[in-house]
Amino acid sequence: MKYIIKKLTEQIFSNIPFKESCIESCSSINQSKVVDCPTFNEKRRCGVYHKGGLEIYLCSRENIKSKRLFSDSIEIITNFAIEIDGSKKIIQQQSFKQVERLIHNLKTYNAHCIQLVELMLDPSIARKHINEQISSIEAHILENPRRAAKSLINLLKNSKLIQSEISIYDSLFKSDTSNFRIGNHQIHRLLKGVLMIFFEDFQEKNIRINLQDSSLEIAVDYPTFICALIHFFDNATKYVFPESSVDISFADAGSKICVHIEMISLRINQDEKDKILEEGQSGFFAKKLNLNGKGIGMFVIATFFELNNSKLIINPKVKSSTREKFGIPYDINEFILELPKSGGLFKMM
Repeated sequence: MKYIIKKLTEQIFSNIPFKESCIESCSSINQSKVVDCPTFNEKRRCGVYHKGGLEIYLCSRENIKSKRLFSDSIEIITNFAIEIDGSKKIIQQQSFKQVERLIHNLKTYNAHCIQLVELMLDPSIARKHINEQISSIEAHILENPRRAAKSLINLLKNSKLIQSEISIYDSLFKSDTSNFRIGNHQIHRLLKGVLMIFFEDFQEKNIRINLQDSSLEIAVDYPTFICALIHFFDNATKYVFPESSVDISFADAGSKICVHIEMISLRINQDEKDKILEEGQSGFFAKKLNLNGKGIGMFVIATFFELNNSKLIINPKVKSSTREKFGIPYDINEFILELPKSGGLFKMM
């Protein structure tokens, strides 16, 4: 049984080389006849059928003597083609949403980058001669070096977020792990580097970061692991309670390194601690404050940790040292990262 399935001018499915002569040999629509096939050089029953916006060409040497069996085959293949075409539309819509989200976030971060660069420049620079621009920029930065330093840190943060978005798209939506490389890294150094780019965000909320010293090493893929950390602390800056602290400590647990991150942050109910790690899910109070976005942040964090044979465990301590802001409760929440120790056996997930 051979077939060609088209939608308008697009060929959707086929198990033979497309030839107009095949379809042209069928003189009438929704009827079959026996012809001398120009493709296979033998007698075959063929027909062209229209249904559900599709054009289906079918030919068979097995059903030469039976129109009924040929019609049954047409019905099965046509219904199958309509189902597949519907599934294809859903996949295309999902892909469009993923690309749309990527473009939206990249545009947002890029706009932030442009604004940050403009903060470091003299507003009148565009009107100056090219030879005067460097001196003008230098003078403007020296006039307020602290503002320039803050802009550079935030510029780095947004650049990292752009890089992170591309990593998400490549690894999750394109399923491209060809560049996945495991290497040994000091966990303290990785955390310190990521925390640096959120320094301004934490400072604005008067958050103290207590990072324990450690020389422990983990075995991870640097880009995807950093992506997970960036999204984790990006979330932390949104949900942490002002004028509090983020305490980070380490424990050597045999083949694993455990990172304990404790902070007073938005309440996480016990029944949602696992659910918020799923795609499209957000916590009750995050939704109430409209901080949930598209519910992809925690999903990305958990997935990228899993890619690195790591695990994120959320341990909400509901009603422990509860504080409130605008009627919204904040509790001590503990986040535990179980990471593969350097030198241990790493298994791709």
